[in-house]
Amino acid sequence: MSVLESRCRLAVTIVCAASLSIFTAAQSLALDCKPSAVTAKSTQQHKTKAAAEDEAKTNWVDKVWKAYGPNWHNLGISQGQNLACEPIRGRWSCTFTSIPCRSHS
Repeated sequence: MSVLESRCRLAVTIVCAASLSIFTAAQSLALDCKPSAVTAKSTQQHKTKAAAEDEAKTNWVDKVWKAYGPNWHNLGISQGQNLACEPIRGRWSCTFTSIPCRSHS
């Protein structure tokens, strides 16, 4: 998968997440989540923290998509999100962890 495809997938996921934010609390309870979290890291050190964050989240989406299919990769409904970043010799590296979920709607 190319970087462009990964970024497009992330963009679609973000748009979907924004759309999902309008659901009521009762609807958001209708989630089916995997029993454990998935962790993904940025594969290179980046000049900016934002770039490292973006890559870690994109890699999470790709990893979840490959493991569970297209219904589980939505960042907007994943649970227990944790984004940890650290500077390494003036560059940034990030790790993103979250439990994949899908909506029953």
